[in-house]
Amino acid sequence: MFFTRMGFVFAHLFFWYGLFGVAFAIYQGLNHPDFADNQGAATAYLISEVGEGLTRAVFGLALGVLCEISSKKHKADQQA
Repeated sequence: MFFTRMGFVFAHLFFWYGLFGVAFAIYQGLNHPDFADNQGAATAYLISEVGEGLTRAVFGLALGVLCEISSKKHKADQQA
């Protein structure tokens, strides 16, 4: 049960950190003065950073789903 609770904590951290990373990358990519002159650099930055952020968010979602399954299964075992 301890690992399930810790999994929920890490799932939330990964998910929100990933979404914050995506939002910050988009903000930084659209508003950075150096990227206004070089669209190629801005596009490469956005693709890499948004990709990393979405990977973290999806990993957090997957971990949260697995922890939810674990908690439901553990409760069913206790009732039997």
